[in-house]
Amino acid sequence: MSQIIDQFLSQVSENPSKTALIVGETSCSYAALEQKARDLAQRFSAIAQGRALKIAVALEDCSEFIEVILACLWSGQAAVITDPEWPPSALAANLNGVGIDLLIAEDQIVSALQGVLPAVPVIARSTLDQWHAAEGHADIPRAPDEAAFLIGFTSGSTGKPKAFWRSQKSWLTSFSASDQELPTGQQDILLCPGLMKHTLGLYAILYALLRGATAIGAGRFGPSGPEHMAPEMLDIAEAQKVSQMALIPPMAHWLARAAQQRDLVFPKVQQITTTAMKL
Repeated sequence: MSQIIDQFLSQVSENPSKTALIVGETSCSYAALEQKARDLAQRFSAIAQGRALKIAVALEDCSEFIEVILACLWSGQAAVITDPEWPPSALAANLNGVGIDLLIAEDQIVSALQGVLPAVPVIARSTLDQWHAAEGHADIPRAPDEAAFLIGFTSGSTGKPKAFWRSQKSWLTSFSASDQELPTGQQDILLCPGLMKHTLGLYAILYALLRGATAIGAGRFGPSGPEHMAPEMLDIAEAQKVSQMALIPPMAHWLARAAQQRDLVFPKVQQITTTAMKL
């Protein structure tokens, strides 16, 4: 079984100029996304010097989020997905429990995080291009399929959020199951209105990239509450000729209600993947 990054690189080789990812006003081709991920992977490898790093991500939805995830997959690091909206003290407490080596964060929270995580280098999102453009390392070693590539946190509904981890092998197995039951292909344009920091959003976007589709992230299904953005999501679906959506059931209800109010139909949407709650 090939590793996740190999499946992505196969799509890059086949359709380098095709649009891979759209988030807000930013879009990038498969070739551009591959180059940014490669540069980061080389920098991670140079820092790691043969060991596996834990690289925390405290970002809102953006193309850099996916670049970091791909770079971690490529270079055998573990991406620790956290929430930039957590209070700095709570975020630090969770990350200290995991033991991270590097933190990539939104600009506006960098200073606060440096104050509560003094021993951890913190890279601001706006400086990420400059940071990974520094001297890297030519060789990018691979990690075993069983190694952790993703560390996340439960919602904390029963108390303090608890860390969980997933291996590449576990997600590759899930991707194969998706091929059988809920396939995404090169012809598809996937809209993921949810957030990348949630497992469904990250899974859906990564799976779409491995299958050569175009993935669209919403940035934020807000800000005045998720339902407020439903008309904008419908505009994106119509303008981009979306064929698939990945969302949680409340989003489906909000989108359906907004479409009904505007008397809109979407014949091109052939598949909706949902999780977390009953429809």
